[in-house]
Amino acid sequence: MYYILSIALVLFFVGFQRLSLTVVIFFIISRFAFRKSPPQPQLPPPPPSSPTIFTDEFSGNLFNNFIELLENEKDFDVIIVVGEYQKKEFKAHSIVLKYRSLYFRKELTNKDFSSIPRIILNPRISIQHFEIIRKYIYVGVLSFEDLDDLSTFDIMLAACLLQLEDLAKHIETYLIENKSHWLNRNFVTRVYRTIFQNEFNKLQKLQKWCNDIVAKYPSVIFGSEYFALIPENALASILERDDLKMEEIEVWNSMIKWGISNNQGLPNELKNWTHENFQTLKDTLQHCLPHIRYFHISGDDVVKNIRPYKRILDKDLWKDLSNRLMSPNCPISSIIKPPRNFSKKKNRLIRKKTIDK
Repeated sequence: MYYILSIALVLFFVGFQRLSLTVVIFFIISRFAFRKSPPQPQLPPPPPSSPTIFTDEFSGNLFNNFIELLENEKDFDVIIVVGEYQKKEFKAHSIVLKYRSLYFRKELTNKDFSSIPRIILNPRISIQHFEIIRKYIYVGVLSFEDLDDLSTFDIMLAACLLQLEDLAKHIETYLIENKSHWLNRNFVTRVYRTIFQNEFNKLQKLQKWCNDIVAKYPSVIFGSEYFALIPENALASILERDDLKMEEIEVWNSMIKWGISNNQGLPNELKNWTHENFQTLKDTLQHCLPHIRYFHISGDDVVKNIRPYKRILDKDLWKDLSNRLMSPNCPISSIIKPPRNFSKKKNRLIRKKTIDK
C-alpha cells in the first residue's frame, strides 16, 4: 500500500515539479512509511468474572437460622398432630412445609388460615420418626448413625406417606447397598408384605430387589405361612416374571390358594360354589390371571387343576385351551405367552449331561 502511494506521488511531481524535489519527497515518504513500529506492550488479560461464592460461614449461618426456626417455633401458622394412641402436636410453618413436601402442599392448599389449621398425620407415622423427618424438612439433614435398621426402614415408609420422594429413595438405596442382611432377615415378615402396598409404590428399586430373590427362591414367599397376606400387586408382579423358578401348574395352584385365602366367605367344597363365588374369585385374581402360561401346562394338569375353575377364565381362553389339548395344531385366538426360563425337565437334562461328562 505504501509503495503504491509513493509511486503515485512520484508520477504527480514528475509531471508538475522538478525531479530533484520529487526525489526528496519520495525519500521522506519512504523514511516514515517503511519504518518499523515499536512493539506494543502486551496487556494482561481481563480477570475472569468472580462467581458467587457461598462459604461455609454463610451456609452455616443459614443452617443455624433454620435450626432456630425449627426449635423455637417462632411465627408458626400450622399444627401437625402425630401419633396413634399417644398424640403430640408440632408447631410448624406452612411456607416451609409446602415447598418441601407435596403431601403438605396438598393438605394446606385449601386450608382456612383465619385460625391455625391442624393436620392429622397417618397413624403409621410415629412421633419419634416424625421428629427426625421434621428436622430433615427444615434443614435437609438425616443421619443413619443413631438409627437402628428397623427405624431406618420405618422412616423410609413415613417419607413415602409424606411424599418426600427424594428422602424415601435415598433411604431405599441405602438399605439395599448397606443393610441387605437386615432386609433378608425380615424379608417375609415385614419387607415384602409392606413395600408392595399402594402407599409405597414409589419404592420400585426395592420391589425389584425383592422380586429378584423370589424369582430365584420362590419358596421364600410361596411356601411361607404369610403367603396369603401379600398384596395382590406383589403376587401379580412376581407371576409376570419369565425367570420365576416354578413349574406352571405350581404357579396356578399357588395363585388359586392365595385367592381363596383372601375370600373367607367362599364354601370349603368346590361343588357348593355358586356363580357368584366364582365371580368373586375371578375379581380377586383379575390382575394375576393374565400372567399364567396356560398353554405350557400338561393336559393332565389342565383337567385336574384348571378345569374345576374354568369359570374364572374368559370363555374364549378356556375354549382355545380345550381345543389345543384335543388338537395341538388347531388355530387359536388367545395369546400364547412364552414359557418361563425354568423347568424341572430341563434341569434334569442338564444334570444328566453333567454326569455323563
